[in-house]
Amino acid sequence: MRHVTLQDIATRAHVSVATVSLALRGRGTISKERTREIRKLAEEMGYQPNPLLASLASKQFSTSSQITGTPLAIFNFPQNHYDSHDVHQNFYHPLLIQEAAKLGYVAFVVDDPAGKKPATLHRNLYNRGTQGIILTGSMN
Repeated sequence: MRHVTLQDIATRAHVSVATVSLALRGRGTISKERTREIRKLAEEMGYQPNPLLASLASKQFSTSSQITGTPLAIFNFPQNHYDSHDVHQNFYHPLLIQEAAKLGYVAFVVDDPAGKKPATLHRNLYNRGTQGIILTGSMN
């Protein structure tokens, strides 16, 4: 089933995507009547906002109530895929996390991503709103 987009609503309402976005968020100088019309149309069409896209649009990400920034994953591949005890001995992770923070990112380490189920890994990255990945270690 296809998701209803802002473009779909804009086309039906004969307005711009920006107008739809502003109306749905209650922002801008759109009249209250036009805002009500757009919101009603969105509801009739079954529009459901995507929280990840909303975060992207506002460039405001949060991994907790205290830490804000753009989520960045550090994928740590151990030197030997079957010897994962070396995973935690990467001395440069704190440096990567520190440098990422200076750039406005909240970095978190994903140890041995090759050993994780793809669906679980994808869900975790999606739920965190991850915007980038740094690969470390060996992928041999």
